[in-house]
Amino acid sequence: RRPDAKISSVQKSATVHQFARKPEPERISLETNLIYRDIVCELCERTVSLALNVPLAGLQARTRLKADVALARQIAMYLCNTVFNVSQTEVGLHFKRDRTTVAHACALIEDKRDDMAFDVMLCQLEALLTVARDAGQAALEECLR
Repeated sequence: RRPDAKISSVQKSATVHQFARKPEPERISLETNLIYRDIVCELCERTVSLALNVPLAGLQARTRLKADVALARQIAMYLCNTVFNVSQTEVGLHFKRDRTTVAHACALIEDKRDDMAFDVMLCQLEALLTVARDAGQAALEECLR
């Protein structure tokens, strides 16, 4: 709009009404987001640990460790990002890794999906975690009613 353009009374009324309203409280606070991130990332860690028979401590280790442990961690990161829509930055914070490390893990897992056996295993993990996600969402919605 041009700075010298006149504002109609309808526009003035709408603008005044817009600023006069009280802002709606945020439904989900930053703290709640952090709790959600940690819960779903831990769920992914535990699920992958059990499914691939890799020690949970290995997934949570600060160092890379063996290749099978690193792959399991990459799968858990991928599942956090894809199934639960946790940003790569937030996944990296949970796993104590950089965002670019998570991006690399997600790209690597996508590339590995070309292997049929790997893809079937990953589909099963995704299905299991999707059921958990949907059940958790339904339970939350029930509590908020």
